[in-house]
Amino acid sequence: MKRWWIAWVALLGLASAAMADPLGMLADRWKWWESPRIRKEVGLTDAQVEKIRNLVRSRREEMIDLKAVLEKRALVLSDEVEREDFDLQSAISAAEDFQMARSQLEKARLRLILEIRQVLTKDQFLRLRALRKETRRRILERRAQRPRFTEPSEMR
Repeated sequence: MKRWWIAWVALLGLASAAMADPLGMLADRWKWWESPRIRKEVGLTDAQVEKIRNLVRSRREEMIDLKAVLEKRALVLSDEVEREDFDLQSAISAAEDFQMARSQLEKARLRLILEIRQVLTKDQFLRLRALRKETRRRILERRAQRPRFTEPSEMR
């Protein structure tokens, strides 16, 4: 039961992260605006790249602090769920604190994404979105071509 609870919380966290980053533009994971290929294909100007850099720099400390709070809340939640003298109310309170911390981090990430989106023209935004879709398609194709691990019982 306890492991199920932890797995559920982790899955919920992954789902919300995916929803909060519809274009794969999370600035704290990949500096796509620094890629010469993407800059060229999207048509980013040096001024736009500098604006994006400044936006990311201005949000960096906030993101670090929010991530740290989330990690601490996750530890507290895990401890509450794993306690031998399990207390439902304490676990629910810890889960609510965890959800609030995650929500604050996702709001900050989404705010940054929207600020970056504001730097782009409509055409650039559409090109960036198309690039992301194409990249995802290629990744999925490569994954499908990889040899799959087969169980020894299936090898006969």
